[in-house]
Amino acid sequence: MRQLSVLLVFLFSSLVLAATILCAQTNGSRAKTTQGQSDAEFLKKLAESGNAPAQLILGEMHLHGKGLPRDNSEALRWFRAAAEQRNAEALRKMGFMYESGLGVERNPELAAEWYGRAMDEGDLLSFYKVGFGYLEEVNIP
Repeated sequence: MRQLSVLLVFLFSSLVLAATILCAQTNGSRAKTTQGQSDAEFLKKLAESGNAPAQLILGEMHLHGKGLPRDNSEALRWFRAAAEQRNAEALRKMGFMYESGLGVERNPELAAEWYGRAMDEGDLLSFYKVGFGYLEEVNIP
């Protein structure tokens, strides 16, 4: 139980650090940038220029309908773009999309491949997901 607590603290700290870095890259912009763009417009420009963290965030925004219309196909598109750059979290999100059938036809085998690629990049949640799948014989071969 203690190891799980340590892992959760580590993951939360990593997310806070990533958000801090992204805010620093965007000069601390909030609702509007200096050019009057919305955060979503600014992120989209960053994402289109190949910024993997911005691509990941746009995918999340589309997946959950936060700041952008909920659109699983667009979420998948942005997760895939970040995953092509070997972004571990995006690789895991691709596994989730295939496991859940969001934006694509449900495919547990492809989900396992994406989770495996995320594990290759050191994504601890993917290790957990695959290990849990084996133990519980849930969705992941």
